[in-house]
Amino acid sequence: MTNTARHRHDLPRLVERARLSAAAERRSLRMAKRGRLSHGSLGWTSGCHCWGQNVGKGPTVGAVQRGFMRSPEHRANVLDACYRRAGYGVVKMRGIVWITVNFAG
Repeated sequence: MTNTARHRHDLPRLVERARLSAAAERRSLRMAKRGRLSHGSLGWTSGCHCWGQNVGKGPTVGAVQRGFMRSPEHRANVLDACYRRAGYGVVKMRGIVWITVNFAG
């Protein structure tokens, strides 16, 4: 869904990276276990010239993505042209979908 939104704005696709996805998966699991949203550190991406993170929760992946696109800050991350790589973490716990998207340049 992130790449679909980027395509609509003539931006390049984000390439998924295992390291970014592993960190995103850990963040989503941590949020689900604690029952609250929180951002994690991406300090290990210090070699990147730009990075960001979207976190969200909702009934479905689609609902969370729609929320990202309605939020100016989250939308800015999705449509930031400096990002070239991403990692995705999705965890469903107790009927709630917890999502982390890590972006890197």
